[in-house]
Amino acid sequence: MMLAFIRRIGAFVPILLVCCLSLSACVYFNTFYNAKKFYRKAEKERVKHEEAYAGWAFDGAGPELQRQRSNQADQFYDKAARKASKVLEKYKESDLVDDAMFLMGKSFYWRGEYLRSVQSFRDLETNFPASEFFDEARYWRAQGLEAQRIYNQAQKLYRTLVEEAEEEIAVRAGLRLGEMAFEREDYVAAIQEFRTVLEAFPASGDRAQLWLRLAEAQMALQDEARLGDALQSFRNVLQADPNPDQEYRARLNSGRALYALGEEEEALETYVELLKEGRFRNFEGRTRLLIGESYEERRLLEQALDEYGQVRDDFPTTPSSAMALYRTGLLHLQEYGDTELAREYFQETNSESPGSQGVLLAQEMLTYLGRLQQLQARVHRADSLYADSLGAIQGPLVWSEGWVPAEVDSTTKDEIVVARNIEVLDDLFSACEIYRDDIGQADSAIAYYQEVIRRFPESDQLPRAVFSIAWIYREIGNDESAAGPYLARLIEDFPASAQANEARYLLGEEARVTAEELAATEFERIERLRLQEPENIYAYAPLLDSLSQAFSGTVAGARAAFLAATSYENIVGDTLEAERRYRLLGEEYAETEFGKLAIERKRVREEGLIAKLERSLKSVGGQFGPGERIELLALEPDTLDSVSLARKHLGFAQRAQRRGDIKMARDFYEQSIDEQFNNPRSLYQLGNIAWEEGYSDDAIEFYRQALAFDKANLSLYYRLWKVFTVAAEEDSANHYLREVVRRDRGSPQIRFLQEEFPDFYAAEDQEDLDLEQLEGLALMMPEDKIEWQEKDMPLSDWPLVRELVRPVYPVGGFDSTEVLLDVLIDREGRPESVEVFRGEEPFASNAVAAAYDYVFYPAVRNNGVEIKAWVELTVPFGPQSGEDSARAPRVDSEAEVNGGIDMAAGETSSIADATDGASLEGALIDGGGIGDAEGRADFAPADSSRIDGDAAGAAVVEEGEGI
Repeated sequence: MMLAFIRRIGAFVPILLVCCLSLSACVYFNTFYNAKKFYRKAEKERVKHEEAYAGWAFDGAGPELQRQRSNQADQFYDKAARKASKVLEKYKESDLVDDAMFLMGKSFYWRGEYLRSVQSFRDLETNFPASEFFDEARYWRAQGLEAQRIYNQAQKLYRTLVEEAEEEIAVRAGLRLGEMAFEREDYVAAIQEFRTVLEAFPASGDRAQLWLRLAEAQMALQDEARLGDALQSFRNVLQADPNPDQEYRARLNSGRALYALGEEEEALETYVELLKEGRFRNFEGRTRLLIGESYEERRLLEQALDEYGQVRDDFPTTPSSAMALYRTGLLHLQEYGDTELAREYFQETNSESPGSQGVLLAQEMLTYLGRLQQLQARVHRADSLYADSLGAIQGPLVWSEGWVPAEVDSTTKDEIVVARNIEVLDDLFSACEIYRDDIGQADSAIAYYQEVIRRFPESDQLPRAVFSIAWIYREIGNDESAAGPYLARLIEDFPASAQANEARYLLGEEARVTAEELAATEFERIERLRLQEPENIYAYAPLLDSLSQAFSGTVAGARAAFLAATSYENIVGDTLEAERRYRLLGEEYAETEFGKLAIERKRVREEGLIAKLERSLKSVGGQFGPGERIELLALEPDTLDSVSLARKHLGFAQRAQRRGDIKMARDFYEQSIDEQFNNPRSLYQLGNIAWEEGYSDDAIEFYRQALAFDKANLSLYYRLWKVFTVAAEEDSANHYLREVVRRDRGSPQIRFLQEEFPDFYAAEDQEDLDLEQLEGLALMMPEDKIEWQEKDMPLSDWPLVRELVRPVYPVGGFDSTEVLLDVLIDREGRPESVEVFRGEEPFASNAVAAAYDYVFYPAVRNNGVEIKAWVELTVPFGPQSGEDSARAPRVDSEAEVNGGIDMAAGETSSIADATDGASLEGALIDGGGIGDAEGRADFAPADSSRIDGDAAGAAVVEEGEGI
């Protein structure tokens, strides 16, 4: 009986084994099936999002729009990657491992986790060379490298695929090569890449896209001779079975090409034909915008406004309507000069299509208008205070013939005055540049430049203002006759200025040596003399003094006075002589960088803060040469104190955020919070990251947590007002806006807000703003400082480069690049640890080797004790000549900077001898030659492997740069 039972059980064992194996296979298949299901959902969300937003990319979408990703898609990609990783972890022997690796790599890519994506594809290539996904994995890996800006490796991989992969992938790789060239604006190379692929694969299914991109590259050259080729390429698109989007783009751009060729009626006819075809109804808004721009360029402004208005009426809440509003506002601003009406149109774009190009451009223009208001308010305030101090009448911000003063009381003098200090000069120039370059109001720009000339007739900046007026008339107004008197004035009144040479060039006259060029040549000669014997100050200081007096108003003259001052101060210790020269800088060269530094030095001395500027003065006024730029990241904790560790993580997080590595930044901020819960700075930045990624609820939570620890952070109130406004939560938005008004009521923009809505804050019965009013506010948020400030660090002295070492340039290299290194500086100023943050091989290894030979000034605590510190060191690489590359990477600074030029120590040729007639020009030519037709001096910089920071600012003079 028992034996029979055992036999029956035995008969079922194979079946049980098969069932167990089937169950195992079923489990891993279901896991992978779920991964694919989440991936399909993610793809659906991504495509839906791109159809809504990215369709405007080819019309010039800004970086904010181009980098937008769907939050819902991100979540599905994350789930797909997690499921796929389970297949790799638990079922390593299954036949779906390469499938899982491929799906996981793509999921990481679309989430922006490019490092993990590249690693997944590389693992697939290494472990499954016979996989059906092998070539496609290589293509995706190249895209991951490209996304990380590792362009050389990406290009090599794409080229390998063009040569080795099957047609579909080879064509895609070739297309990317062309688009990479297009993105770096090398349109000739892009044309060649697209043609190469078309010739190799003439029947490719992607040939319509290839012809389209080829045509767009030909158009981008802006060469009239190439426009015919572009038109033919657009016709080829139409014969290559294009999809509707490709056909529309080809026909639309054909119209643009015709317009560029001067065939305006035919271009307009092309646009109108597109409007007649119902299948392009979705694109009608874009087409009408082009028609409007065509009218605008032909000065048919009313017809243009009509087209923009029809777009707004027919396609509300779309990118087209947002762009139409922006174009309408811009037309009213630039053509009719109606700033307030233009501002209303710009503000209205916010309600149309968030994230679209029209909204981004309108917000940018509102920022310029807001900045302009601030500058005007500052000048107006300076004028008001100056007039009050004299009991006089305040003059107008910008003089006009019809201006009359407002009624004044009997105690006021009849004198009309305006402020004429350096701050007002800087503000007026900034306003000029906003009108000229950003807003495009040429008449207003000219009026402000005229105001600069009226207020500051003796300023060294006068040639700059006169030339700017001439440039506006010539380049913007196309009126050479109006520009003529200003060019003539430059040549007559300021013959030795660089602007006078530009005027001579424009008028076809021969360029002359400028005072700046001659001064720079003389300074270089004195500098070579100084470097031979830097301690013998009396051999070169009189020459520096003569230079600064003979060439007042030049940058080289200011540099000479500054170097003389620092030499007396640091080498001789003669503070009286040093102060005399610093005073000269502050009085005679106040408009230069060195003059401003001298003024700042005087201020901090008076406030007892000279220790904070001591090292900056030794490093030549904060001017750092190649290889000297460092940023303090963090102090190395000397104990296991959690607060110190939190600050270290915070420092590395800030750097990652500045450098655009948001994932790394988030990780470090979270680590910082893990070490110290009371961490408002990390919480605030996590809120900013969440907001920028579209997680508004998370952003609000982070901001509120940060506010619980730091109620003095003004930016938090601005951010909370903004996020609640976007979320249409009026009560909360009004609450935080009132906090902004209370805490920032001294700023001009808040004063303007209170004048516009007097009952919002100051009234007894406060009135809330409605959502439309909240959205229409163009408040500029305080600038976030994502870096350490002096008040953040308990240091009397921050680390500085004391001696630098030039890295070895790789053999066969031909490009310039930079490597970013993280360096731990010990208490003696030596590198204890060097790590690569960003950089390609072989540059990275050479940079690390050089960095270990650097010498630094270490960080010093307030109690005078040195402390280890992490810094980011920027190591530049540039192509070298054969002579340069043969030099040793590290040499003595004086011998190297001297550049092998023997100069007599007693050389004291008079500057005055070089300032009259032919001897002046001869001195310049002997010193280094005239650089170009504009008369710019072209001096070969002396080579230096190591520069000693103690040598009172010993450095090389390069075409007007810092010492």
